[in-house]
Amino acid sequence: AWRKVDRAYRRFRAELDRGLGQLDSALKWTQRMYQDFLEGINGHFVEALVQADQWPPSGSVVGAGPLWESTPGQRQERRGVILADALRYELGHELAERLQSGPEATLEAALSPLPSVTALGMAALLPGWLDFRVDYAGGAWAITAPGFEGNLAVKGQRLAWLGQRLGGVSVFDLDRWLSTPLTGVPQDTDWIIVTSAEIDALGEGAAAVAWHAFEALLDRLEQAVRRLLAAGCTEVHVVSDHGFLLREDIRETDKVAIKDKDVLKKAERYLVGRDLPPTDLPSMPVSGSDGLMVWFPRSVACFVTRGPYNYMHGGISLQELVTAHVTVQQSVTERPVGVSMELVAGPEIRNAIFKIKLTPVGMDLWTRARQVRVDIAREGERISREWEAVIEREVVEMPLHLKPESALMVGDDVAIRVWDAVTGELLAQQPATVYVSLDL
Repeated sequence: AWRKVDRAYRRFRAELDRGLGQLDSALKWTQRMYQDFLEGINGHFVEALVQADQWPPSGSVVGAGPLWESTPGQRQERRGVILADALRYELGHELAERLQSGPEATLEAALSPLPSVTALGMAALLPGWLDFRVDYAGGAWAITAPGFEGNLAVKGQRLAWLGQRLGGVSVFDLDRWLSTPLTGVPQDTDWIIVTSAEIDALGEGAAAVAWHAFEALLDRLEQAVRRLLAAGCTEVHVVSDHGFLLREDIRETDKVAIKDKDVLKKAERYLVGRDLPPTDLPSMPVSGSDGLMVWFPRSVACFVTRGPYNYMHGGISLQELVTAHVTVQQSVTERPVGVSMELVAGPEIRNAIFKIKLTPVGMDLWTRARQVRVDIAREGERISREWEAVIEREVVEMPLHLKPESALMVGDDVAIRVWDAVTGELLAQQPATVYVSLDL
């Protein structure tokens, strides 16, 4: 499958970027092979789209489909949605694989509108997309909805639209969601919306950084999903606006020169206008617009612009147009076991090695094991390594070790803390006072 080739090449490049090998000749050969693959598969894809003369294909829709629908007459359980910018299909596939170790995770391919850009792609994820009107004026996209005064091409207005349509919405960007205590989510929240533009921002910066940074971004998305589940969401969706191409070697023959007089917008992978002169380039009407047309270079070629040409989206390719819709479900009754902690010898630490006891609490037939991290802090700052444990139905006793490099003195106050290893939630902490000298 083409997504396997995308993943394999991304991982290969990431390994080289980490300095695990100096394989210049192998890199050049692999780059050429991947380039040939992109050109071949997307050349056929473009021609098939031109022959069909429509996007999306018959029987398909762009966007998130019935994601926002509720079953009439039934109480809606809390749901979570992550709006991830530029999560192309192969990345979504890897995210779904990571989530299979816990709740039920499924993956569907989703389609972006043309051109595959953020303003249109994010608007297409909203409820009511088929009724939106699209225009391009004053150097920017303008997307309007019946009964709404804002421009849905703008992130803040899209979030306002969701609040108006859905009600009971709490919105977080990814950084804030990963650091917000789960108890900070209002009880009357029906929808937790998390936004992430990290992949797009990373790619727009420099492709040399992007190759080895995707793994860390997937780690953060995985943690965000698991926190949504821990916050009581019975269903979590991860959806995206568009994918992307990553190219490293742009030949002059790959660059398409075109007269841009009367063009409203020109980018590496598309141009937008009205009443433009005839051309043999692939073209499509912009969905929801009044006469807007979009032109594309063939396969993975580029229009001549100022560049750079490494990270691109907006055009016609499988990598740009096919995104991932990851759905994760859990039973509303299933929840992780609670954890309490005590210092075995009491709150006075008189030995460099001392023990704590972690006790499962709140157990019933539906509780599941919880992975925890334990550390030692002074004035809120961690001064120790982290210890890991899995709490199931038995008490866990574990030793902790104060090291000289912690710079603790006799009489210092510390806190022993227990964290959920998946969600980052603080589960328990106990104060203690150091009465042992750690001098070598």
